Parts: sequence; C-alpha cells; structure tokens
Amino acid sequence: MVCWLMFDCQTRTEEKINWCRIKIMVKVVLFDWSGTLCNDYTDVTGLFSVKTITPDISRSIYFLPLTRALRHCLAYFEIRFPKFLLKQNSPFQNSKLFPHTKELLKFIKSKDIIIGIISTQSEDVINYIVNKSGIVNYIDFVEGRSLHKGILIKNIIKKYNLRTKDIFYITDLSDDILEIKGLGIKTCAVTWGYDDEEKLKKTCPDAIISLILELKVIL
Repeated sequence: MVCWLMFDCQTRTEEKINWCRIKIMVKVVLFDWSGTLCNDYTDVTGLFSVKTITPDISRSIYFLPLTRALRHCLAYFEIRFPKFLLKQNSPFQNSKLFPHTKELLKFIKSKDIIIGIISTQSEDVINYIVNKSGIVNYIDFVEGRSLHKGILIKNIIKKYNLRTKDIFYITDLSDDILEIKGLGIKTCAVTWGYDDEEKLKKTCPDAIISLILELKVIL
C-alpha cells in the first residue's frame, strides 16, 4: 500500500496515511526543474571529459557558497574560468527527464490542472528540453532565471489571478520548501534530487514522495 508521509511541524513526527483518504484540490501544480523533473547530475561529464559525477558530488558542489562552488568546479573539471563561463549552459541542453515524468504530466493535464515549471535555470534551456522530450503540450508556462522561487510564484499568482490555496509546489530543495511554505502554499518534497531525505524532513513539507508516480494518487 502506498502511503503519503505527513509531518507535524511542532513535534517533527511523521505519520503514514493511506493515499485514498487524501486528495489535494488545486488549480496549478508548479514543479522545480533540476533534480525534480530533470536529471542533470552528469550532463557536464561529456563536455569536459571528466569522470562521472555522482549525486553526492553534485550535492556537495551545489550547496556551497557561489564563489567556493566555482572554485570547486574549476578544480574538479581542470578548466579555466572563462571557458567555464562560456559553456556553463550548454551541457544542460543534454539533460533528460526522470523516468515516468511524461506519464505523470499527461495525467495531471487530463485533470485540467495548469502545469508550470519554475527554476533558476534559463528558460531557453528548459524550453529546449521540454520540446525535445515531447512534453511541450503538457506545460503551460516556464519561469526561470531567478534565485528566489517565492518572487516567481508571487508573479505567477498575479499574472494568472490565482490564490495561494490553488497552488501545489513540488521540489527537491529544502530551501525552496521553506520559502514557498512562507507564502501559505502546500509543498511536496521529492527524495531523488539534490537534497537528501533527512534534510527535506527538517523543513516539514506537506508531503514527501520517493517515486514520481505517487503524485498521481493525490492529484
């Protein structure tokens, strides 16, 4: 039996609840991109001819302060800084969706739910992969190039005349969960991305899932 992992933010306790007793009624589902829908762990390996980058290595770099992360990357890839800047977006165009992503998006769209993607990534890169992966008919909008997802969501609420209770946000990042929860929006954490499950639990999302198709049961 599939269960949804719910959290009490006061006691940090968790409770497994039968999926059939829970339904999230929303008008809009917002997905984070990297680590949630898109697997971009190893996309730079071919470009820079380096050894495979594992999720653990990606996580260790991703959550460093920016200047330290850049130095770490330069040392790891053994390349010069200008070359890194010139090519930093190109490897991500080879990214692939996580398995069953298309199936999930098709299901969500069949329920007349708006689907959006918000990301710090470039919209051009995301739209390229969206088109290449055959999911363009399921995605209503892409908003990117912002370090603050909360600002993006506020703009989306205004643009589409939404209420916070209309939105369900899905991400692999604990910082995103804390920021979006502050807006009064329900959140779901996924465990296959950049943040590990223990870190995600500490933010007390409304749900944590470990398989992407688990979302089909609650939407």
